[in-house]
Amino acid sequence: MADAWNRRVQKFDHNFKPVAQWPVVAWEGDSVVNKPYLAVDAQGRVFISDPEGYRIIAYDNNGQVIVTWGQYGQDRTSLALPTGLAFDNEGNLLVADANNNRIMKFAVPAPPPPAPKK
Repeated sequence: MADAWNRRVQKFDHNFKPVAQWPVVAWEGDSVVNKPYLAVDAQGRVFISDPEGYRIIAYDNNGQVIVTWGQYGQDRTSLALPTGLAFDNEGNLLVADANNNRIMKFAVPAPPPPAPKK
């Protein structure tokens, strides 16, 4: 769950019991129309939009940041108020880039293989 005004992500089990939470260094605005969205991929990674920061942040399923991208602008690598997030059938991340009036499509890399056991 995107707990925007408390600047955190909360994770719940199937019975809605809290199982984890982590802070988000973003979501500074108090506007009710620019609230963030989140989407979870097939590997359990959590992707959040930071609308007023013009970026996307991805976390592993333990809440560690794995990648951040975006900046203000109109080119193919920039965003202007990214809000809605969803994954398509191929695992690409779709981002509603609201102030640019477009949907952006990003290929999301597969997670790295687990480290070998010693």
